[in-house]
Amino acid sequence: MTHTPSISDNDSAKDAQHPYPSKESQTPDGQELTWLVGIIPEITAGTVADKLVESVGGRLLYVYRNVCNGFAFDGSTRAAAAIAQNESVVRVRQTRRKRTASLAERHSAP
Repeated sequence: MTHTPSISDNDSAKDAQHPYPSKESQTPDGQELTWLVGIIPEITAGTVADKLVESVGGRLLYVYRNVCNGFAFDGSTRAAAAIAQNESVVRVRQTRRKRTASLAERHSAP
């Protein structure tokens, strides 16, 4: 069986076909993007997540163990594309992050 990693984002199928999308690595407000990464069943996500994310300069958010075998990280589109090329990775998908007001912003409202 041939392993074909994929990367996709919710905005463009064109980017899903190209290994290094040309989109900016951050959202308009300057936040890095959040990505979900699926790992092949033969490997536990927790054993590769730290190394993969560290190697691309991202920030590991969660390692999923029960419902799926994967992890979430913050990073650029180039970081996600690089992770997608790893033989342990089945899929990389961009997610949407909901911006929540900080505690200070909530308490300073009139």
